[in-house]
Amino acid sequence: MLKKNYRLQVKTKLENTHTVSNPYFTLKYGKNGKDTSRFAVIVSKKIDLRAVVRNRARRQIISCIEEN
Repeated sequence: MLKKNYRLQVKTKLENTHTVSNPYFTLKYGKNGKDTSRFAVIVSKKIDLRAVVRNRARRQIISCIEEN
């Protein structure tokens, strides 16, 4: 799981939010005025209807972000 200062909260409104999306997931990121960027990963139900599978995909994407 991403540390709290790297997570983008649902209610957060950022002026310079960037979005990268494809049919299976959406990645939102933006600067928060500090040294770190904040990220949010949204996984589509096209991957699987089960939340367990979608959460696993989300965790794998987040682990790639943490490595970089």
